[in-house]
Amino acid sequence: MYNLSDATIESLISKLTTIHNSSETDEKTKFLSSQILEAIKTEHNHPVMKVSEDFISKESIKDHQGKILEILQSDLQSESVANLHLILARTYREAALRGGHIFNNFKIVTYYLKHEDSDTEQEKVDEIRFEIANKIISEDNIEAIKTINDHNKNIESWSDRLAEWGKKAAELEKSLRISASNANFLILSESFSEMLKAKTTEKYYSFISMILLGALAISIPIWQLLHPNESIASAAVTNGFDISLATKISMTIILEALTLYFFRIALHQWNSIKSQIIQLELRKSLCQFIINYSEFAQSANKDSLGKFENLIFSEITRDPTNTPNVFDAAESISKVISNLKSQPSK
Repeated sequence: MYNLSDATIESLISKLTTIHNSSETDEKTKFLSSQILEAIKTEHNHPVMKVSEDFISKESIKDHQGKILEILQSDLQSESVANLHLILARTYREAALRGGHIFNNFKIVTYYLKHEDSDTEQEKVDEIRFEIANKIISEDNIEAIKTINDHNKNIESWSDRLAEWGKKAAELEKSLRISASNANFLILSESFSEMLKAKTTEKYYSFISMILLGALAISIPIWQLLHPNESIASAAVTNGFDISLATKISMTIILEALTLYFFRIALHQWNSIKSQIIQLELRKSLCQFIINYSEFAQSANKDSLGKFENLIFSEITRDPTNTPNVFDAAESISKVISNLKSQPSK
């Protein structure tokens, strides 16, 4: 019984016998002790009727065993006998409901099932009659509920992990997109850098050309002041020809007009290249923050960003001189010739 040693069982039987035979013991305690002795001796002397783990759960055996040993540590009293009676009745009732139907015939069990003693507490009767049966029936449901709860906990844990992995995947995807975009804008920025190098070189040569043409345009009138009877144009003419002073002056004016014309073209070209360089530098700078700006623009108030966008993305305007065309120089030359023709020849 309860895996108790034979010595412990003999000690229990001895104590129960003593209290049963004592003249000081009340009748109810004697009655309960007699039923306990009968049940213990029957189980102890008939191995077939021994309660084992096949008929009672390990938890119940451990619980009942501890309570019996606790009772044995002190002298048996009426209260301890009643408690021992109830513990054994629980044991045999559970064994009967789990398949050992013969245990239902033990008087210690029928005492509660038939409710022979009117003094017996109704709670104890209900426990033996109904609660043990209800406990056995609900065990499977409890195990199923525990299994379902464990599965739900696992599902929640997996859901949390999946959510974390989803966030990490989204962050990685965002990082990859930013990296790809940055790579694209880096290539675009490098293209702008190459264009800037080409435009810077072009600006340098345009500046040199403008300086040379400007120097030539200044040197012509200075040379004419130093040589009033000569002209740069007539100096290249053969001495065999007789060229009038008016013709010399007109040729100098034409040369000056042509020089100024090409100077204006060089100046306009230089200003145009400067404007192109500024535009390229602006676009190169935009490549560095265009991704963050696009994300910010989607979430921010578009109206508040209007002026900012107009300032950043509008074209940089300058006031360059209108591009001179060939008719400007032709018109100047025709006016000089017309004036020469109207003068009387010397």
